[in-house]
Amino acid sequence: MPITTLKLLHKEAQDMRRVKVADLRDMVGRASSTELFTFGELQKYALDIAFPALQHAEVFFYYLDDEGEQVRITNDAELKEGIRLMETEGDIFKMVVSGKRQVVDQDATVSFDSECSLALFVDLSRLLDKWECSNDQAPMKKDMTTLLHVPGVQGAMIDMMADAKYTSYFENVSTVIKEGGSVVEGVASMFAGGQLQDMATALMEKCPDIKDLLESIMHAIQVQVHAHQQAKHASSVSQTLPPLPEDPSLVHQLLEFVTGKFFTDLWSLSSDQAGEVMFNCGVSSEQIQALSRESRIRWIAETIIHIQAMNQARKEQKELAEKAAQEAALSSTNHGIMDADDVDSKPSVAFMGDVSFPDGSTVRAGDSFVKTWRLKNDGKTRWPAKTELVCVGGDHLETESSLISIPILPPGKMIDVSVDMQAPSKPARYTGYWRLSTTDGKRFGQRFWVDILVVGNKTTTHELKPPASNEVVLPAAAPQVVLPAAAPQVVGAAAPQNFFPTAVPKTFYAGAAPQVAVAAPEVVSQAPPAPVVVSAPVVVQAAPYASELEALESMGFSDRATNSRLLAQYNGDVSMALNHLLN
Repeated sequence: MPITTLKLLHKEAQDMRRVKVADLRDMVGRASSTELFTFGELQKYALDIAFPALQHAEVFFYYLDDEGEQVRITNDAELKEGIRLMETEGDIFKMVVSGKRQVVDQDATVSFDSECSLALFVDLSRLLDKWECSNDQAPMKKDMTTLLHVPGVQGAMIDMMADAKYTSYFENVSTVIKEGGSVVEGVASMFAGGQLQDMATALMEKCPDIKDLLESIMHAIQVQVHAHQQAKHASSVSQTLPPLPEDPSLVHQLLEFVTGKFFTDLWSLSSDQAGEVMFNCGVSSEQIQALSRESRIRWIAETIIHIQAMNQARKEQKELAEKAAQEAALSSTNHGIMDADDVDSKPSVAFMGDVSFPDGSTVRAGDSFVKTWRLKNDGKTRWPAKTELVCVGGDHLETESSLISIPILPPGKMIDVSVDMQAPSKPARYTGYWRLSTTDGKRFGQRFWVDILVVGNKTTTHELKPPASNEVVLPAAAPQVVLPAAAPQVVGAAAPQNFFPTAVPKTFYAGAAPQVAVAAPEVVSQAPPAPVVVSAPVVVQAAPYASELEALESMGFSDRATNSRLLAQYNGDVSMALNHLLN
């Protein structure tokens, strides 16, 4: 279906514009043609007509692809691909314009505070990845991992870490975990002081779309922190608790009412506060009076656990209903006839791990690198011929725009796929998402990504400057001095003048040892002149880890001796040295 209408949303102002494509062409001064509009015409309409306030801002254009992901447009080819995808959905092309994004000058290095924020975010991400949680904690870990990959959350958290208050929160929990404590203990230390609740509220203000996911995480943390604290007060378990309320959802509202906080550390509740929550949930005052403070808190915690179980059951029931509806729709299109070859014929991909540059790897600005993933065909059919590896969202780091061909792979086999990439010139964190796709654009299998931390500037080659004097600098090979043939002796001539060779301007040679020609003197004395000796240059060995030292200095770590020692200790690994300096 051809595109006839453009909907343009200014993300920061939440200002929506809708225009017919034909009218857009008229407004930008182009006659009607078969082509919808170019990227330049889109920019002209957005900045000159729709949102003139963005004329002096750095503007970014995005569209929502067939998987609901924001894909950035920077040229006509990417715009054409977006239009092609949207034509399969309807006649409206929906776009987002963002004009409020922090810009880093190309020739400037990231400030010390920004580098520390990035490094701290990477540090906490790695701690979460390495967390060996229990079965009951697995859903919470999964939600936390999902939260970190929601668009906008990474940037919001890095901005928060630049604030000294939030930086201290993150450093405290990181220290607890590194000193042998569990993730729950680290989170409990933040929850007890209200720090985690403060951070969650600030993050929700920056990213309103994550409200439901963040509430699920915080309620799970409430239960885990309570269980952690309850282990220290085992005596409360012996008391029999009243039945749970018929409407357990009231508990969250009552907790917020009695404490004034959206997320509450259950163990911080007083006996009266816990009793008030129970009374308003229908528990009699006689039953409440018979319970200790710890038992009252345990009753509230078990009610929250019951809420989570109900929510999980509803979620699973909804997924089953959606799956059944899809299967019914599929069977109706086949009119009840299914070919045996069609069963389990859809190709599948499983991500097995990062072969090179795992998540959070540090790369210098402008450096080239090769990203390699290990994939497995975990389906029951081989991958189709001419399968391609395509970037489906996030940051495009590949060096070539052409698609990457993937060979046919039988079921159960694994393969390493690589992409030549180049780090951007602007230091920041970059994430690009990739999937396998058939030649007709149908994507299949799990999505995988490249996640790098770009630091410093690309190493520049400084022009060599000649020395002040007119010295001839030669390579280590022994030089030859070619003297002119001796002239005949002149009888009765005046005393010979001193012999001076003509000075040759300094030149740097990269090839074999050159010859130095010395001009003949006007009068040659009877005795032959002393030979001219040119000494070989002194070769100065380059300092080890020169580029790595420069990278650390660009982040503000100026103690070169300490930096050299840490780089030698970690075999030149800048990220390991950076983590050591930050801890």
